[in-house]
Amino acid sequence: MNSPRAKKYRRVKIIGNANNAIYKSRYPSLPRNSSSMGFPTRSIPESRLIGIAVCLFILLGLFTSRISAQDSTATTENHFIAIQTGFSIDNNNSFGVRLYLEFQKEWTPRWSYGVSFEGTAHFGEFATDTRSMPTSLNHLLFNVYYRVNLNKDKIYWDCGLGLGGSRAFWSVNNKFGLTSSASITLNIRLGPNVLLQASPLVILAPVNRAYASKISMNENSRLWAFAILPFGVKIRV
Repeated sequence: MNSPRAKKYRRVKIIGNANNAIYKSRYPSLPRNSSSMGFPTRSIPESRLIGIAVCLFILLGLFTSRISAQDSTATTENHFIAIQTGFSIDNNNSFGVRLYLEFQKEWTPRWSYGVSFEGTAHFGEFATDTRSMPTSLNHLLFNVYYRVNLNKDKIYWDCGLGLGGSRAFWSVNNKFGLTSSASITLNIRLGPNVLLQASPLVILAPVNRAYASKISMNENSRLWAFAILPFGVKIRV
């Protein structure tokens, strides 16, 4: 019992008991870990952990918002105005001249959206051997586009879907209805801020936009209209 190892154990035990007494006198309300060899172990308060977590969350939010702001400035500053003309036909056998205007905004390199207005004025009959009804149309739609690059950003298609409303005018009758649209428009870059717009395959596919509306007239329960031989420009503003 008087070996050096036993004496060393007794000294460690006495020092541990003394430290325990000092710890209890200084920190009476804190728990004590018996395996700490006499040294006090203090846990971080929960309120401090919550504060650290909140600070980290704020810093992470500021960092991600800065990155997203940099991305948005790189991809969302492209605003365009598109102006087109051409011709229009519908299922009332009405043939007209069209004027198309749209404001577009890119929010990614591939995706964009826009608000478009199209007006057509009746010019004549599309087919002479079919019953016709002179029709003038107005379309106001919200459109979403996906870009398909054919030659980087020099030549590409804008493939879009739209939803809005139309007005059809027959002589003295006005009708309004919900309208959807689908479009594929060819864009050819002429300069840094100007693009030429046409139908997807120019003359081989002369239609770039189709409208379907719930407007009914006589035997036609729906209204269908198509933009044919479109051409125009798209200008960055």
